[in-house]
Amino acid sequence: MNQLNLIAVPNGAFTLEEALQDSTVQQAIQMIKTIEGTTTSKIKAFLAIYQMIDALSQMRQQNIDMSQLHYENFRNSMTMVINVSYDSIMKSFTNHERKMLQELVAKAPAH
Repeated sequence: MNQLNLIAVPNGAFTLEEALQDSTVQQAIQMIKTIEGTTTSKIKAFLAIYQMIDALSQMRQQNIDMSQLHYENFRNSMTMVINVSYDSIMKSFTNHERKMLQELVAKAPAH
């Protein structure tokens, strides 16, 4: 049995900048912008998606058998990681990255 070692974002497989280049991440950001909620709740939603994509990449790199992955439990676990570790994860971003995260999830001004 393989031992799984996952590193939380932004120190995992992808930097924030690399993750933001992904079309799925971009689609998720657009969806997050439209939902009602606090900036913190929207950043947490984004980070959970980022963490899931990053963790899947780390698992592939570690040759984990993806057919054994229970996706609902995986999603719940990654969301819990973000909720429990939010403050320390946010501290690991630079000031510029934290500001970028806030701007990413902000609603576009109405015209």
